Amino acid sequence: MPRPIRRRATSEFSARHLFETMVDREYLEARLAQLGGRGAALLKLETGGPEGGEVERAEYTVRLGVSREDLPAVAQKVLTGDLVIERTEVWRRTAPGSYDGTVAATVIGAPSRITGTVRLSDVTTDGRPGCEFAFDGSARVSIPLVGGKIETVIAEQVERLVGREHDFTVDRLRGGRR
Repeated sequence: MPRPIRRRATSEFSARHLFETMVDREYLEARLAQLGGRGAALLKLETGGPEGGEVERAEYTVRLGVSREDLPAVAQKVLTGDLVIERTEVWRRTAPGSYDGTVAATVIGAPSRITGTVRLSDVTTDGRPGCEFAFDGSARVSIPLVGGKIETVIAEQVERLVGREHDFTVDRLRGGRR
């Protein structure tokens, strides 16, 4: 049974500002250099919107690497080498201050899949504007007997990674360029 993955975070920045940062080539390359692991790369980036206007849609694919030594013992028993993950995100503006997307990731050479939805929405908290980031997904591993244990490990790792990526983004916007 797939393991759920959920992550919520808020920031003082508008959804538009966060979105436009998250789909910027320089930002993505810096994030991958900091958090992407061995062999990390931006494989594809396409953005669009009205000529001279705001970005309204984006699609990107990244490659992430996780060293086998950094994996929990249960995963090391099943996997023979480092993990190579390819993740695609497709985003679109759905209304002013609101962006929705989908996430699909696979572990190359392993029978696993991570899928989910993402959302950026303008919010007001205690009279202060900002936005909420929400990720809802699941991890599925089709390996008899140990698949469920590995799904749990993957779900935990993805939740942590999504949190680190959000923190990286907010820190960058606050001027702490990493």
